[in-house]
Amino acid sequence: MAIDFAIADKRITFVTFLLPPSRKNLGALRKLGAKHIGEIECEDAQFLKFRLDTE
Repeated sequence: MAIDFAIADKRITFVTFLLPPSRKNLGALRKLGAKHIGEIECEDAQFLKFRLDTE
């Protein structure tokens, strides 16, 4: 529902997902078209960062 909202609102050009590196099943994100754009650290925790363009 949130992704549909982002797609409908032209002010939202992309959605970012942060997932723990232990997350191995990423097929759903890939089916949506999300691209892995790197890894980030937040409060001493590592995350995989994905971006889904909504335009």
